[in-house]
Order: sequence, then C-alpha cells, then structure tokens
Amino acid sequence: MRIGLRGRLLLANLKTTGLASIVLMALAYFAMAHILHREFLAFVDDEVGEYARDYQPLLDNPGLAGKQISHHFEGHRAFPVVCRIYDSDGRKVVDFQNVPGASPLPAAMIEKALTGKKVAYKLEHCERGYSYRCGLRRVISPSGKHFAFEMGMSTRRLEANLARLRNSILLALPLVLLINFVVAWWATRSTLAPFGTMLAHLGRIRSSSLDDRLPVSGQGDELDRLAVAVNDMLAEVEKAFAMVKEFTGDAAHELRTPLAKLNLTLESSLSRELSADQAREILDDAYEQCVRLRSLVDDLMLLARLDAGEVQGEPVPCDLGSLVTDLGEFWNDAAQSRGVRIETNLDPSLVVAGHPVLLRRLLANLAENSLRYTPAGGNIQVSGAKHGNSVVLCVADSGPGIPPTERDRVFRRFYRSDQSRDGATGGTGLGLSIARKIVNLHRGTIEVADKKGGGCLFRAVLPTGTPDQEVEHG
Repeated sequence: MRIGLRGRLLLANLKTTGLASIVLMALAYFAMAHILHREFLAFVDDEVGEYARDYQPLLDNPGLAGKQISHHFEGHRAFPVVCRIYDSDGRKVVDFQNVPGASPLPAAMIEKALTGKKVAYKLEHCERGYSYRCGLRRVISPSGKHFAFEMGMSTRRLEANLARLRNSILLALPLVLLINFVVAWWATRSTLAPFGTMLAHLGRIRSSSLDDRLPVSGQGDELDRLAVAVNDMLAEVEKAFAMVKEFTGDAAHELRTPLAKLNLTLESSLSRELSADQAREILDDAYEQCVRLRSLVDDLMLLARLDAGEVQGEPVPCDLGSLVTDLGEFWNDAAQSRGVRIETNLDPSLVVAGHPVLLRRLLANLAENSLRYTPAGGNIQVSGAKHGNSVVLCVADSGPGIPPTERDRVFRRFYRSDQSRDGATGGTGLGLSIARKIVNLHRGTIEVADKKGGGCLFRAVLPTGTPDQEVEHG
C-alpha cells in the first residue's frame, strides 16, 4: 500500500511527538519518584529523631523502654515498623517488630552510630517481602550512657504511591497520544496547505498562460525559494515555448516558399503546351526546389537529433587538418565557380576528441557561410592553432561582415543578416545554428567578430579533452 506525502508527513510528526511525549512522561515519572523517595527519607529521619527524643528518658531502664515501645506500636499493625536499641557494647537491649523477620544489623553500623554519626540504610524482610528504610543514631541516657537507637519504617506506602503515580501516567498516555495525533494532523494540514495552493495555481497554468507566476510572500523561507525556482522554470518554459512557436512558424514559412514555387511551376506546366526546352527548364526548376526542400528537411532533422542529444558513436581522436584536406577539393571547386580564393593555414597535429561526421559538418557549414557572402575576387582564410588545452579554429572572409548589433542573433535558427534576400543565397538559415550545436556538443565556444581589413571572422574554440555527451540546448 502506497502512502501519500500527507500520510508520510503525518506519520513522521506522530513518531516525533509520540516519542517526545513518552520520553517526557518517563522523565516526569522518574523525577516524581525521586521526589517521593527524598520526601520519604526525610520523613524517616524526622521520625527517628522524634522517637529517639521521646524514649531518651527511659534508656537507663531498657526493659521499661521496651514495654513502652511495644505498647505504643502494638495497635499499629497496619503500619509496619522496626525499633531496636543497642547499648555501648553493641548488644541489642530492645527489639520490637510488629512484622517480625527483619535482618540483623551489622556491628560496624552500630559502632559508627555510637561515635555520633547518623546512619541511614535499607533492611529487607525475609518473610513477606517487606522492606524498611531505617535510621540509626546515638542517644545519651539521663545517666550519660551511650545507646544506638534504630528505627525503620516500611516502604509499602512509598511503593503504593509510586504504583499510583505509574498507573496514572499509563492511563494518561493514550490521551496524550490522542492529543499528539490531533496536533500532528493539524500541523500536517497547516504545513501542506501552502503546497496545495501552489499546486492548484500550477494546475491552472496552460500554454496560453505561461506568463502566470506563483506568488512569493517575501519571507525568504523554503516555500518562497520553491516558488522562485518554479517561477524561474516557468520563465524558461515560456522562453522555450516561444522559441518553439517561432521556430515552427519559421520552418513552416521556409517550407512553404519552395513548395509554393514548386506548385506554381507544376501548375503552369500543366496549363499549356510545352516544348522540349521549356519542359526541361521547368523540370530543372522543380528539381532545384526539391533539392532545397530536402536540404531544409535534413537540417531540421539534424537539429532535432542534436537537441535530443542523439549522437551515434563515441568520441574519437580527430585530426582537423585531415578533415580540412578532405573538404579542400569541394571548397576549391565551389570557390573557383564564385571567383573566390581559399587559403588554409593550420598547425600540424590539431587533434580534438570528437565525432568526425559532426566536426566535418561544422567545417563545411562555416566555409559555406563564408562562400555564400564573399563577393567575387574575395578570399576566405581557414586557420587553426593550439592554445593550451584547446584548439582555436578560425574561418575569415572578405565579405560585407555582420553589424555588431546582429552578432548575438546570427546563430538563431532561420536568421539571416539581410532578411530582404529571403534565402536568395541558397542557404536554409540553419547552418550557423547547427554549427553552434556541434561546438556546444564538444564543450566548446563559438563567436563572430570583425576581420581586420574588413569582412567577418568566425572563431570556434574546441577543447582537446573528451566532450560531454549532453547537448547544450538553446
């Protein structure tokens, strides 16, 4: 059976308060028992002193003293008592017990009492289980003789009082535990009430009201810290939701444009007779739009995998120089067709731990971005060097550059520095976003800056260590 949070908290409160109550009641019992013992001992001491003074005048005649003591205590059988008197030689001259069988007193105690010291001790009765608290002190008779006067009183009354106290506490324990349950239930309900209010507030938040926030009392307690944490999470969710909406709208727009062109091209071809050259031209145009659509879908799928952290294979040592060489033939062909010169300058043995396919895609995206915006007669420089435990890779071009106000936005999806071109350069608007995701995957950083002499410079810093498998989202 699963117990909810309210039940677990109630049980925890019951354990705490119940255990505390039991401990306090036990301490109260021992404290009261200690007080009763002390009061009983003081009572015994007072009684010993009082009876010793009463029978002091009769000590020179022990027989008369014994008769008087017997006569006095004969009618008090309900109050068991031991009364014995010893002479200076330690001999017992008076011995009265209305419940016989008290243990004999050691001679050492009698000698100690005859020196003038008070002696207190306990006697155990052998016949009926009675015990006595006794006092022994010196008494001087009218003739100057020294006697030891012993008197003991049964602890039966003390034990009865202790039993009543113990029974009273045991009878009160269920009531105390019931009170503990009520208090624990009230405390649990009061403690969880703010959480219930918070959950109800969260339950009312929908995608259309992500700007709603939990109230913060300002007391700085745990509830406030929880509310602040939840509000921060809601702010991140709202931001992510807005990005998803923006991304979805941009993706729909980007997909709609080539689809519209493709649809228009095909419709126009179906509405009229075409020559072979016209049909060829229409097919070429349609194929171009299909290629653009496929490229856009491929980029969207790659971004989705990077967002989800779905990367195949483990990081391996990758030589950036070899990757640049592998891409050199494609770059050179593309650059010559545009009238652009590409220069490479990489230090030897630039090795990073990463995913070769993704690093090749990073280099390709940065180079293609520079090729797209570098005019004829311009040049692109690809360089790399090792700095400490990192490799710094730079791709610089002699294009128009990026204004400082737009540099923080160039890595956003579907963002173009010149919106009026609307993809005329042939890109999907996702190349730099993919590049940033790849760099983040390898726990690196990427930034854009001005190139000396004009143009744009992309600088990626990749650590030589093993990258984290988690992809940084955003």
